Amino acid sequence: MLSKKEVEHIAYLARLKLTEKEKEKFSKELSQILNFVKKLNEVDTEKVEPFVFEKIKNVLREDKIKKYEKFKKLIDQAPKKEGNFIKIKKVF
Repeated sequence: MLSKKEVEHIAYLARLKLTEKEKEKFSKELSQILNFVKKLNEVDTEKVEPFVFEKIKNVLREDKIKKYEKFKKLIDQAPKKEGNFIKIKKVF
């Protein structure tokens, strides 16, 4: 079972603040998860082929410029504008 110190270290890495009760709970739960993974590592996968998505490919579409009249109405109503853009205060 994971020690309290190991759980505290994992919580620190994940930037979590845990109560003493949570540390105890996660110590048990994380230990169970790690034991399950250990069992999975014991399985003989020598004759099992890797599962690969060979037929999937990225589908791209051509970029097209569209003109929208609704945006022109919006820009016309803006208090400040510059060309075809609404002018706003700096964000950063």
